[in-house]
Amino acid sequence: MNLPARILKQNARILLTGKYMASSAIVLMASAISLLLTYLQEFSGFSPLGDPTQKLLYWVMNAIILVLEAVLSIGITYFFLQMALGKPFVTGCLFYCFTHDPDRFIVAAALRYALLALGWIPAGFYYFRLPPLLECAPGQLLALLPLILLAVIWDLPILLLYGQSFYILLEDPSCKVSASMEKSRRLMTGHKKRLFFLYVSFVGYGLLELGSFGVGMLWVRPYLEAVKVQFYLDITGRKLKNLTPPDTFPIAENEHSRFQ
Repeated sequence: MNLPARILKQNARILLTGKYMASSAIVLMASAISLLLTYLQEFSGFSPLGDPTQKLLYWVMNAIILVLEAVLSIGITYFFLQMALGKPFVTGCLFYCFTHDPDRFIVAAALRYALLALGWIPAGFYYFRLPPLLECAPGQLLALLPLILLAVIWDLPILLLYGQSFYILLEDPSCKVSASMEKSRRLMTGHKKRLFFLYVSFVGYGLLELGSFGVGMLWVRPYLEAVKVQFYLDITGRKLKNLTPPDTFPIAENEHSRFQ
């Protein structure tokens, strides 16, 4: 199926009806844990502005934290997938990946970040050769911008192609990480532009979140996650019941899944 974005968003809003408190709670929990990890990194004494050794230790610690946050994020994905499928969903879903074959999800998160990091190698190489920030000339810092742009151009196709792999891992406990990425790539055939513009449509919501000093995240993140799961169920060939009355929510029927 190819449901338009407005229908996916409509289904997402219906899905969240009466469930926003639980949805916001799990987002708040994940944010609190992320904030705690950030504080631990700040108090570690490592600095991204110091000498090369300090920079290296800072970014190694940052990579570990990113993977842990990514695994928590998969827990949020699981929460909304359960909700969309009409299955039990609780805030404890946040830690699902740490209790159900955690190695698989840690490897999946680490592999995705490794692929994304490849695009940042030129910028990283230049960055580590820079002197401490206060000693940098403006021209040296400006030279980083095209390298950062190059990295973003590299990362975008990876995010679009492999963005469904976590859903696949969650639905199929026997699926290996490499297989989930291949299935995600196949699923996204003909849908990359759809997903790209779906993300673009949330730019305004992102600005709202920034303008509210992060408080808007408690509303925006659940909505985004609900839309993402609707997109996943759509491209896997599920029949989604849109235009559902507000006191119920759409349940996907497991028919003609394209990745089986």
